[in-house]
Amino acid sequence: MRFRGQLTAASFPILMEVSQFMHRVSSSDTCFVMLNEERMSFAMKTSGEDMQTFVHLSVAKLFADVVVESRADNNIAFALGIANFSRALQSGKDASGVMLRLLKRDGRSFLSLRARTVDLDIIQNIPIEVVSMATAENYREPNIPPPTVALEMPPLRAFRTITDRLKTMQKYLLIQAGMDGTLRLRVQSDTFVLQTLHTNLRCRPDLVERPSSDDIVDDEASDDNAASSVRVDARHASKMLSVDGNAVLSVLCCLIDQQALVIHAILVDQFGSFTCYVPVVAMH
Repeated sequence: MRFRGQLTAASFPILMEVSQFMHRVSSSDTCFVMLNEERMSFAMKTSGEDMQTFVHLSVAKLFADVVVESRADNNIAFALGIANFSRALQSGKDASGVMLRLLKRDGRSFLSLRARTVDLDIIQNIPIEVVSMATAENYREPNIPPPTVALEMPPLRAFRTITDRLKTMQKYLLIQAGMDGTLRLRVQSDTFVLQTLHTNLRCRPDLVERPSSDDIVDDEASDDNAASSVRVDARHASKMLSVDGNAVLSVLCCLIDQQALVIHAILVDQFGSFTCYVPVVAMH
């Protein structure tokens, strides 16, 4: 099994920012990496009530020179600590060149990062656990229905500020969205109700589930009237809204009514995507 790749000047800040996203949004440190000749994927998936995050990056965009070889049809999978990976990348931010490769030393496996600067070489060896492709199959993205509502989000900073305030008031946040371009954030208790309304968001009818032909009376009216609600932990909502930065081209908010909330970030220059699946709490 062999992997060696020279990160391009453009890809290094993208990978560093994406690693920071993953570190921020998940309470777990274990990250599963799946690698082949076309794609480098990262998965953070726990069995608890936590967000699941998945990143898919283009190998051709990431590396100027890359070798990926294994007996499993050139597929490689391993687990690492995302905090260690993020710190290792941070150490190479001023380097003129950064290489990633797999190595084995004293019976242990590592993902080695070598960063070259004018004055010195920096080497960070990140402990990894190589896993079988059968094990890696357990860390695929969940199979969920198409969204009933899909909206393109404006810059997330304002939403994050609002959500941070709402989470101090109530544990759970109700998110209501419609294909008329509206998004509501709502908290309530026995004594108060507080709601914010955001309008004129861009709808993505190309992504939503279409009603059956028997149910369609007026296509345009049907699209505009589609709406969904989900109830989520406000802390999770705040974390998911941190998926923003220089690496992100656009962010999609997708709802499946009372079933799922998905935030899908499309990265710049066709580098790939970052997706958060937020657990939904049953509404009483």
